[in-house]
Amino acid sequence: MGFRDWLRWPRRTEKRELTLDQFKALGLLDEPTAAGVAVNERTALTLASYWAAVNLISSAIAKLPRKVYRKLAADDREETPNHGAAWIVQGEPNPFLVPFSFWRTLMGHVLTWGNGYAEIERDRAMRPIAIWTIAPDRIEPRVEGGRLVYVYNGSVKIPREDIFHVPGLGFDGLRGYSVVQMAKQSLALGLAAERYGAAFFGNGAFPGVLLEHPAKLNADASERLKSSWKALHQGPDRAHRTAVLEEGMKAHVMSVPAKEAMLIETREVQVLEVARWLNLNPAMIGYKTAERPGGNYESSRLDFLDNTLDPWLVLIEQECNRKLISEAQRGTYYVEHVRAAVLRTDARTRSQVQKTYVDMGAMTPEYVAKLENFPKPEKKPEPTPATPPAPAAAPPPPAPVDVARGLRPVVVGLTARFGRREAEKARRAAKRGAKAFEQWVAEFYGREADVLAELLQPVVALRYFMAGSTNDGAKTSKELARAYVERSRHELLELRAQDLEAQTELLLQRWDHLRPVEMADAVAALKVEESHAA
Repeated sequence: MGFRDWLRWPRRTEKRELTLDQFKALGLLDEPTAAGVAVNERTALTLASYWAAVNLISSAIAKLPRKVYRKLAADDREETPNHGAAWIVQGEPNPFLVPFSFWRTLMGHVLTWGNGYAEIERDRAMRPIAIWTIAPDRIEPRVEGGRLVYVYNGSVKIPREDIFHVPGLGFDGLRGYSVVQMAKQSLALGLAAERYGAAFFGNGAFPGVLLEHPAKLNADASERLKSSWKALHQGPDRAHRTAVLEEGMKAHVMSVPAKEAMLIETREVQVLEVARWLNLNPAMIGYKTAERPGGNYESSRLDFLDNTLDPWLVLIEQECNRKLISEAQRGTYYVEHVRAAVLRTDARTRSQVQKTYVDMGAMTPEYVAKLENFPKPEKKPEPTPATPPAPAAAPPPPAPVDVARGLRPVVVGLTARFGRREAEKARRAAKRGAKAFEQWVAEFYGREADVLAELLQPVVALRYFMAGSTNDGAKTSKELARAYVERSRHELLELRAQDLEAQTELLLQRWDHLRPVEMADAVAALKVEESHAA
């Protein structure tokens, strides 16, 4: 049968379909590297040293406690576990993930794709109630009309306030470089060495054998000879078996140098390369653990915290403070990691340090017991006083009524009512073109400050009255209203004439969510001067 007959020979065909995600996972869309191995964010994790480094860093960050604090004075603070952001960062990010899984997943994305994204879910008062991870290849930041938005799946636009973004090193600060793509030549060399070693030892550490027969063999005989030799010697369990050669056959082994057969030095160098890319000491992933920084465990943990973890912790804290804490609370509330959890020493050293802190008065025995997960210590009985006990103190006064908290829903409702009227007129004006829109802004906001001040004045006056203050409620209401109107005027005039209606709609939607809550925060934060009347 000739070549043309072979082309016409009926053959069984099989149809297979692969999705785009399957193509990416198999590396079929990636350019091969100089080592001949395609590397992407999924295949890179098959390299043991890279997996160990990513898992170590992401797990170390995930298990750190995160707390929300409130500033009390210049050098004092208190933990606020009931704050909404505290439940997100340390309690339950969303109904499907515990905090450890969420933060490890997010940091795993950062250390491979270069970016970690999560969408913030909010309630009607714009308070965060859940946070959901997003695959980094599904979303990207864009600047449109002078505003930063995040585009999901190429079409869905999400405001920057609702995306929690942890970027790695990047050219513009908005998006980090993919660590895998930047390091793909180094990773490819490690994967290639791993595959070569597996194939090398799969052949019994013999790169090849040449069999010489004194007679000429036909194709079938040659194929049978190769198959029988492989069945006898190929694979690590069949290495170094005794072979019997017949009919004058000879075997010629094509050997390689011993260093090339071991492959140890090449693979050790790749561990160092991975550690350099992720700013990690190689001893942390099992490379020459005796050569720790400082020569001991405590020094290596300090080096791990300062050089590897702390840059990421600072970035996470800044993003939490910007996206999970409202603008009115940012000067008072903030998120911080408990970094001391990384520096946990041996029990003897730890107890000595804690005893020193208790003697100084910086810690209480109850706090030390809580840190060590011990039962609450029993209080020592106080000695019997020599003198009669003092008379019982008067009962404490009743707790003051939190007026600002009670007025908050009222302020939100009044501001939202004003905002709906404002939005309706802005939409109509945007349809008439840029010139008419600017004229409307000048006319409308020239008189609207008084309207909003009239709405706010009863609430502000009641706030001052209940606090026993002499502040002028009418004056404060006008100041709040003028600030609101000036901000509206400024942001509307910043919109570009091109695509004015779409930009106006996007801005109004943001106002609808944020501005009533911001006004309520502003009223709650008013400084109250106590009356000095007799």
